[in-house]
Amino acid sequence: MTIEGDADFVKNQSSFASYVDGFGWFGTLSTMNPLEGYMMHLLADGTLTYPVCDEVAVSERDVFEPITELIRNDVDWSIDHHDYEFNGSITATVELDGFISGSENDYLAVFVGDEVRGINSGLFNPLTEQYEFPMMVFSNEEVDAISFRYYHDATNTLYGFETTSSFTANMMNNLLLSDGYDWNVGPVPTAYELGSAYPNPFNPVTSLDYSVVGNGAVNITVYDITGRIVEVLVDTDMSAGKYSITWNAGNMPSGLYLVRMEAGSYLGIQKLMLVK
Repeated sequence: MTIEGDADFVKNQSSFASYVDGFGWFGTLSTMNPLEGYMMHLLADGTLTYPVCDEVAVSERDVFEPITELIRNDVDWSIDHHDYEFNGSITATVELDGFISGSENDYLAVFVGDEVRGINSGLFNPLTEQYEFPMMVFSNEEVDAISFRYYHDATNTLYGFETTSSFTANMMNNLLLSDGYDWNVGPVPTAYELGSAYPNPFNPVTSLDYSVVGNGAVNITVYDITGRIVEVLVDTDMSAGKYSITWNAGNMPSGLYLVRMEAGSYLGIQKLMLVK
């Protein structure tokens, strides 16, 4: 299949390809089969010639072998496009630490919540000499909020991204994902913070989330209303990240307590009410 035109696009229910004038096709759709439905988009007048085909690169990996590293919290990276009414396409480029990342062993997936809505491995684009991730995305809603996760084979690391986007039916989007973070650690905080205790009031256990921006000493201490130290919860050097700590006040009397966090130049204090 060839089309003489500019920035042309064709898709079926499960794959797509874009035509680059003077080069050929790039994407996940390699052949048009009889008795199947296709949608074609032309930004300029063009002529379709079938069945001659001049492909740049294609990927037909509709089925992905189970990979242990892709399973996090019982989330299975697989999808059946027959379950969905609407679809669209995304061609994504992943950038880690300022460099374009990707290989045929890397996977990028689109999620709605914890449900996979699109997936593909890296596909080398000879035009840019970089790996890209052309994906069909599926939904039963014409508009849906989507997020992304990336498995990097060389480091055996699963990444999340701060970048989110919106699915719209029949979309044709190009996207750069450059704000990745280790999925098991979470996004790197931009500010120190001592989060609100939950529950509060409590009896006798409560939890607090806190954020650390840079590597260094962190101290979190509980005081009673007289200023006496009741318990030191954290007192160590820590790396940047988001954390949680639990305080069990089972041996303490009911009353008002203060929890104080010191890290770098940050000082945070909040009140805790123990009710027995």
